[in-house]
Amino acid sequence: MKLSGLIMAPGGEFTHMDFKGPLDYDHWLACFRIFMSAMIMLGACSPPYLLAYVALIGHYAKRYGQACWALLYQMETRFRREVMRRMRRRE
Repeated sequence: MKLSGLIMAPGGEFTHMDFKGPLDYDHWLACFRIFMSAMIMLGACSPPYLLAYVALIGHYAKRYGQACWALLYQMETRFRREVMRRMRRRE
C-alpha cells in the first residue's frame, strides 16, 4: 500500500511525499489489531494500554481527518519505533 500526503521536512516545512503505509485509519486499525494480539500473547504490553493507544489514534484521526493522516501515521510509527522501545527497556 502506498500512502500519499504531507510530511514534515527538516526546517519545519511540509512536503508532499509517497511512502508505504496504510491508506487510512481503518486499514491501520486492522493491522494494529494483529500487532496488539502479538504484544498481548508475548506479554510485552497489557491490553488496557493498547486499547487506550488505539482510542487516542482514533481520536486524532477523527479530529484531523484524512488530510492529515500521512502526518499522523508518521508520528504513530515513530512512537512505536522509538518511544515504546525505550519504555520497554526501563521496565
